[in-house]
Amino acid sequence: MKHGLFSSVLLSTVLLLFSCEKETGIEPKENRKPIEIKATFQTMTRVSTVEEAGLLKCEFDEGDSIGIFAVINGTDSLYINNQKLVFDYATKTWKIEVPAEEEEKNLYYPSHGEALDFYAYYPYDSAYESLPNPLDSHLAPPVALHFAVQEDQSTISEEDFQKSDFLFSTAENQTQNMVLLPFAHKMALLELRVEEGSTPIETNNFTVTVTNVYNESDITISNGSVALSGATKTITMLYKDTELGMLPPPNTHIYWALVPPQTIADNVALFSFVQSGSLDPLEDFASVYTTPVNGGNPSDPFPLDISSGNHYIIKVALP
Repeated sequence: MKHGLFSSVLLSTVLLLFSCEKETGIEPKENRKPIEIKATFQTMTRVSTVEEAGLLKCEFDEGDSIGIFAVINGTDSLYINNQKLVFDYATKTWKIEVPAEEEEKNLYYPSHGEALDFYAYYPYDSAYESLPNPLDSHLAPPVALHFAVQEDQSTISEEDFQKSDFLFSTAENQTQNMVLLPFAHKMALLELRVEEGSTPIETNNFTVTVTNVYNESDITISNGSVALSGATKTITMLYKDTELGMLPPPNTHIYWALVPPQTIADNVALFSFVQSGSLDPLEDFASVYTTPVNGGNPSDPFPLDISSGNHYIIKVALP
């Protein structure tokens, strides 16, 4: 996805879908209707106790891949099983990836015109195809899609950083050519604003990590719910030199990390700061930010419940 990870763009894409059902033939038939997909984005809401709410946006970029599941409406019958679709930015269309020597493949509605329930996600993961039917309501608990944000979100490109942003969409009881898929963020965005203290920050030698947070989760695609998985980890944050195209306030540096929805407790070490390799060794330092103890004041931000699709701003002033 693009540098503007959350830039709000309405994508109108045309997609001819090729069925994964036993029905044979991939060419159009008289009684098989092609499907046109219109993909939109639900904006990510910024949440802060000290800032007014704002919005972040997102858009798909060249080569991005999504996975699509579909069942016959009113049944657990899996009609499309994790079909990979690749975005062509020039034409704003999604395509099935095929070898260059093969003709383009398309998907269609069933021959008898049954309605379909669509479930789509980003980024695509081929491992989901081998799962038992994740839409089988008879399985308890239902099969979930396991997803983990990257533990190092700092040294990779922003395009790779956005692979930690799990997007999800559903469209049920569809029979028309046009199918609207409104994608929503299932992870949350932590934004840390670090104000310099007595020692200047050298961003090339400065590392910020968010600690004691979960990075793994399981997404139930029948309802989009997210459940935490695994143990707490340490995530290295991405340095952002600008925010929404604007320079940050003087002596303030911005860092981002994507995490699953969870509760951040009070009185826990949340951020770690390390500056090393400075030209002046006296400017190397290490510091830890511990969330304040909640004294019962309703304005205390911690414990902080962070939820899917929200953007949280936390300010920390270094000594």
